[in-house]
Amino acid sequence: MSGGREMGTITPYETAKGRRYRVRYRKPDSTETQKRGFTTMREAKLYLSMVTVSKSKGEYIDPVASRVPVRMFADSWLRSKQPPMSKPSYYMTLERAWKNTLRRSGPTERSLRSVARKSKTGYPFSRRRSRVRSSFARSGSSPASSTSR
Repeated sequence: MSGGREMGTITPYETAKGRRYRVRYRKPDSTETQKRGFTTMREAKLYLSMVTVSKSKGEYIDPVASRVPVRMFADSWLRSKQPPMSKPSYYMTLERAWKNTLRRSGPTERSLRSVARKSKTGYPFSRRRSRVRSSFARSGSSPASSTSR
């Protein structure tokens, strides 16, 4: 990537899931960076051309610099879910999950996905149903066999 004329390089590498492609390029501040994990050469070329065009237009945004900690927007997101924007029971579930899960260990993307998944499935009900299943597992029967008796 010398001379300033080269857009970047695309190199293949092997993983357990097969061949992947790595794109290396220079950011506007002349530091080299990379993005990996493209499954096809076409995807890698498309990404490299998008980066090149955004740099030439002066619209390039460094992916690392654009990361925002979850804590910076989570409180305002939670406030936006308050009634009347959503049902009070849904909001209470989100608020409880936020207090118990996220604030305890610090929010991560995984814990946010967990909160969203629990709130969509009716978190309190799902927990009760799993307790019922586990009690059937201990007794050696299943919920289906108990209803057919």
